[in-house]
Amino acid sequence: LAPVFSNEFYPKLKRLIEDVHDKTGKKVTLLAFSMGAFMIQQFLAAEKINEATKLMNTSRRILSSVRDPKYIVDDSWKKKFIEKVVFLDPSFSGSHKTFGAVLLKFCPFIPFVHNEHIEGMYTAIPGIYSHFANFEIFKGKEVVRGPDGINYTVEQLPELIVNYSIKKEFYPIMDYSLDAQRLAPIDIGESVPLTIIYNSNIPTLNFLDFNKGWDKFPQMYLDGKGDGTLPIEGLRYPCEHWGSKNRALICIDLNN
Repeated sequence: LAPVFSNEFYPKLKRLIEDVHDKTGKKVTLLAFSMGAFMIQQFLAAEKINEATKLMNTSRRILSSVRDPKYIVDDSWKKKFIEKVVFLDPSFSGSHKTFGAVLLKFCPFIPFVHNEHIEGMYTAIPGIYSHFANFEIFKGKEVVRGPDGINYTVEQLPELIVNYSIKKEFYPIMDYSLDAQRLAPIDIGESVPLTIIYNSNIPTLNFLDFNKGWDKFPQMYLDGKGDGTLPIEGLRYPCEHWGSKNRALICIDLNN
């Protein structure tokens, strides 16, 4: 369900952080891996996400994943309660794997298990759609070739899903979940010390060729750099675009 359908998680997280701080008298360090980093980013950046969408030239209102205003934390709260944040392979920029998984209705982590139950389940999971490759970071990038020989960009992938895979009743889930990737990842706060640990040296999916048909397993091009699932452009995005003037911002590439 994460991150956009996780309303119950954020108040529990906020209370936990405050309780630990109050009982120990110390600020809290947050360590998060993959989707966990996505959850922490949405939590700490919620106020800024809502502010950013007000400036968008669109009638669409993209909300942060933290839906209840009383659980949206501001900079003063972060300074009081957060010591630092450590992200290990943060997934908040998405992956090219998710499109093929939804189109063919299989789990990318266990592709050899394929049956009607997985097919029915997989196109209804919000967390898969929220991990589509980010529309801003990968804007205009051609990542799929269809059986018609046409190359399709990241922005065109949802329409392909609607046309060739998803049932109509699941379209609202997909559309709503994709809000998590309509904006480039927003900073968790320029006063929050941040370390990001990632890998750039594992062949990572860069392009899918469905030359045999949309319902056939595609030819996969692993020409990209990354951790094998997440492309380097997304993993390094905070290192290159988030502020470091008022806080430590450390990026560690394991590169192996």
